[in-house]
Amino acid sequence: MRSHETSNVSRASYLSIGRIAIIFLLSAVLAVPSIAPALGQNQGPKRTEELIKRADRVVQSTREAQDQLRKTIDIYNSIMQGSSNELRKEFENLQKEINNTQKKREDVQKKFAEMGQEADRVFASWHQEIEAISNTQVRDLSRTRLMDTRQQYSAILMASTEAGGEVDALFATLNDHVLFLGYDLNAAGIAALSEEAAKLNEQAGTLFAEIDTTVAKLNDYIQATRSQ
Repeated sequence: MRSHETSNVSRASYLSIGRIAIIFLLSAVLAVPSIAPALGQNQGPKRTEELIKRADRVVQSTREAQDQLRKTIDIYNSIMQGSSNELRKEFENLQKEINNTQKKREDVQKKFAEMGQEADRVFASWHQEIEAISNTQVRDLSRTRLMDTRQQYSAILMASTEAGGEVDALFATLNDHVLFLGYDLNAAGIAALSEEAAKLNEQAGTLFAEIDTTVAKLNDYIQATRSQ
């Protein structure tokens, strides 16, 4: 009788252990689907790639605006150097190219704004997902990388702001010269403006250097951020 009772106790123990094992296995299996979607929801690569696309558009738009501005300055210099046989026609072309340059400039500003909005989304998402990193060292490393990337992006914005200031100054000078020449488009008027023309070309040279700096910083950022 005692042997039978012992057998029943052992059987109950085995059943209890078996139930615990089954519950444990089911918990592990059921936990996998809940973890897998979380691991698959990271949008970092997609968002970063979108930011790179917008940065590429800024580079292209900036180069197009720079080429357009060079064309405008070339026409201006053609007038000021007296190399044109049709001053009135060249003057009309100059005004047309100034308008075209302004349109290109507005496109650059639009592309920069779009890039800025995307950068804000990327940095905000990055900052938020850093908090989900459980390992302290990895979390701190990601924070450092985010800070470095933001600083690099800030350098781009600073360079673009400086270039924008040079554009404003150049356009103001060019507008003054157009107003001057509008009623004095002749050899004497051009000669009287020659010293100011030299200053304008210096302004243009400074601006082109600022644009090159901005594009170089942006290209460095794109190459450093792009997935290989």
